[in-house]
Amino acid sequence: VDAVGMATQGDETLLMATTDGRLLLWSLTGGLLEQWETGLETITQGPYVIGDRVLVVDGEGTLTLFDGNREMVRNFPETGAIVADAETEQLLGLITDGEVLFLFDATGTMIEQREIQSNSDVIKGYGQGLFLRDRGTVSYIAPSGEEQIIIEGLQASRTNSQMLYDATNGQLVLWGIGSAYRLTGLSLEGEVLWETEVRVSERFGLSTADLIQANRCTLVLVGQGGYVMAFGSRTGRLSGQMKIWGNSLTNVWAGSSVHDDILRVQVAGEMTGFDLAALSNQSCVVRLYEGE
Repeated sequence: VDAVGMATQGDETLLMATTDGRLLLWSLTGGLLEQWETGLETITQGPYVIGDRVLVVDGEGTLTLFDGNREMVRNFPETGAIVADAETEQLLGLITDGEVLFLFDATGTMIEQREIQSNSDVIKGYGQGLFLRDRGTVSYIAPSGEEQIIIEGLQASRTNSQMLYDATNGQLVLWGIGSAYRLTGLSLEGEVLWETEVRVSERFGLSTADLIQANRCTLVLVGQGGYVMAFGSRTGRLSGQMKIWGNSLTNVWAGSSVHDDILRVQVAGEMTGFDLAALSNQSCVVRLYEGE
């Protein structure tokens, strides 16, 4: 399978897009449940999921929307490459390499399109809304589309700055803010809660990395240089790391499920699962799901 990308769809399944225009539905244990042809000759990015709607980008840079019956609904020509995305049940935010933000509601209707600064980011927020980092500020976009600036004065590195919302600890976690290899926890009022300078032996080991919240007490950086690093989300302290492949590769995806505490890393068409509790070496990960 020549995979392009993967996204969670519901609590029990993963949706994968392939270069030959197919969408594949997988169980969390790696079993193929279903696959179907989209009618596109190629898929270069996606899938992006909002509710039962799915969007993908084809080789012409066109964004295509499919409904819950897997029927093609609408095309958005010349969208370009997607460099950041965030989805809730009511909002989907996409940022393109042309420095444009697209916002879609739960029906797949585009409700906003505007120019933004390079190296911006959009992530899932609270209350089905999104957080947008643009021009040194972080703003909250409500499901209604209303926007409010909550943090100002941030300085992002020139490459690979990322952000996520840690709802459990009520903080924003930023990678590459102030320094290219700095991990920072901020309150929603902009107060610095903790900072960690991350170092690896290879110069470009984390030059391109995905930042995810694996569960309620663990943050994970997955770098294209092959590094998987776990940090405590309350302190930013490094709690475990490994190197899982030898060369820098493209098409890196990482995600996890609270049901089985497995970190899944997909690289170049292969998916590997890791015991998150063993990687992070944190007792709180083990205790987290007892009685749930």
